[in-house]
Amino acid sequence: SAEFMASEKGQELRKQAHELQEQATSAADKLYKKVEETKTQTKEFAASDKGKELKEKADEYKEKAKNFGASIGGYFHSKAEEYYSSERGQELQNAAKDNNEKLQAKLQEIKSASADYLASE
Repeated sequence: SAEFMASEKGQELRKQAHELQEQATSAADKLYKKVEETKTQTKEFAASDKGKELKEKADEYKEKAKNFGASIGGYFHSKAEEYYSSERGQELQNAAKDNNEKLQAKLQEIKSASADYLASE
């Protein structure tokens, strides 16, 4: 391997590897500089009047959206309470309660019948 590295082919490969390493380093440096430049531009824009104006608008819309969401939620909550306290809402709640009691009784019947059947086996 030392002989190969000393040969013409080995020297050529080392030269190519060195060039590739330099290209990669150069590309990484350029990318780093571009990232830093972009960060700086972003900070400068955020500090500019236009950037501050956009942030204020965004905050304003965010607050409006939050308030709208809360008012819609409150509206539906009050409508639901209104409905459930209405005569029809009470009828439906009572019917659901009756159905639930019937289902529980039926379930108990099935459990008892199953236990009796298993005991007779």
